[in-house]
Amino acid sequence: MRADGFVGQLTQAVARRTPAFQSGPGKVGSFGREIVTALGRSGTAFLRQREPNASRVGPRSGGFEHYRPIGLRSRGNREEIMTRSGDAVRGRSRAEAIRKIFIAVLVGGVAYYFIGLTNQPRIWVLTVSVFIGGITLVVQFLNDFENRLENAEVRQAERSAEMRSLIEEGFARTNEATELFQAVEASALQTDAVTQLVRHATQIDPGSPPLVYGFAQLQINRMSQFLKELSEGGDVSYDGEDRDWVLGLTMQSRRTLIATSLSTVDAGGESFDGGLWTSDFGLRYLELQREAVRRGVAVRRVFIVDRPEQTHDADLLRICRQQKDLGIQVRVLNGSEIPAALLFDFVVFDNVIGYEVTPASRVEVSMRPMMVRTYLIRQSERLEERIRRFEDLWFYARELE
Repeated sequence: MRADGFVGQLTQAVARRTPAFQSGPGKVGSFGREIVTALGRSGTAFLRQREPNASRVGPRSGGFEHYRPIGLRSRGNREEIMTRSGDAVRGRSRAEAIRKIFIAVLVGGVAYYFIGLTNQPRIWVLTVSVFIGGITLVVQFLNDFENRLENAEVRQAERSAEMRSLIEEGFARTNEATELFQAVEASALQTDAVTQLVRHATQIDPGSPPLVYGFAQLQINRMSQFLKELSEGGDVSYDGEDRDWVLGLTMQSRRTLIATSLSTVDAGGESFDGGLWTSDFGLRYLELQREAVRRGVAVRRVFIVDRPEQTHDADLLRICRQQKDLGIQVRVLNGSEIPAALLFDFVVFDNVIGYEVTPASRVEVSMRPMMVRTYLIRQSERLEERIRRFEDLWFYARELE
């Protein structure tokens, strides 16, 4: 059936019954019944013909609410999806409008039929029928408008709540970032160094091997914990020997550097030859001390030997003269002359931070012992005790001849 079949049948029914319409009220019922029959038969066919791709609606479809054009899922083209979705929405809107008009005409036809049975004037019957049909159409549109308005209000409320949540979260992040940046600006550290640390950390490629970013994360966590402990003014410890600490502190010292050097820790066995001061680390350490002396730092060191005959050891005397030539004040002390509790290896920088190592027991006398733990001392009481102990050791030690 063509799209105009509904209007055509309705026109034919009116044309066939026009004489009856003019002859008297007794023929109105036949005319009304034919209108209803035409509406029911033609309107249904008209709606079915207008339904887009009705054969493509799935078995679970409830009509246009589950309409899906064929091939939409396979293309994945965003613009095509939006276009077809818009066409589907417009198709549903047209179908809803036609349905409302059909219901309004059907109600008007039924009203015409029953009002015609009351033997009222034909013009009155037609006017009332048209009025009732129009009221039906308006009521449907008003009801649909109310439903859409209610849905729009609900969606608007949801979107407003979502937008409010996003804005609050954004402001919270902004405030946190602002507070963090202000804290960086107010800290004693250089702002550029902190921002570079963050910037370089963000440049690690997420596609890097797990070992790379896992190691980077480990170093960041270690540095974070180190800064936390250092800022709290407590002691910081490290398992093993952290040479970077002593080298970094030597580079940053500005006033004083006082240190002890025990033969049981820094010597290479029974002699200082092959120990700390002839190793790569020891030479680098001495070079940084020479630069510190040039900056005006007063560097003093007490070499403590555990046997009296070691005070005349040629290797020890050579190392002492070498350090003295670098501007370091050097003295030698016989450890057997003082209590053993006072003998341990430590360094104090600018009287504000100390560096200590705990050696392990020697496996062989000819080897320098391993360091099992390194400490940074920040507690003022312990620092003062180390400074007093060094002054006592310095007093009892003798200068080189």
